[in-house]
Amino acid sequence: MQRNLNLLTIYTFLINTVFLLPIIVPFYRDELGLTFHQFLIGEAVFAAVIILLEVPSGWLADIWGRKKTIIMAGVASLIGYSLILGASSFGTAVLGQAVIGIGVSFHSGTLSA
Repeated sequence: MQRNLNLLTIYTFLINTVFLLPIIVPFYRDELGLTFHQFLIGEAVFAAVIILLEVPSGWLADIWGRKKTIIMAGVASLIGYSLILGASSFGTAVLGQAVIGIGVSFHSGTLSA
């Protein structure tokens, strides 16, 4: 039991740290040619996905089990970060942020359920 609590604490720390955030704005500007306004649109999509999926993700955690839902959160986050790192357009970047939002909401909903 203690091992699981320690692993969950480490996982939560790594998820909430968001190591990519300090480099994402210059990446969007320099590599994709996006403006700060477009970056904020992506962040708004990210926030909207989290708000929309917060309650359903807690329900899924109750149905599927917390372990499976946390694994799903990790997979969604990995896919989202992969989309952002491979993005070549505004649409792909926003899609990546939306998928990361799914991962964050599944993680948060699982811990809250």
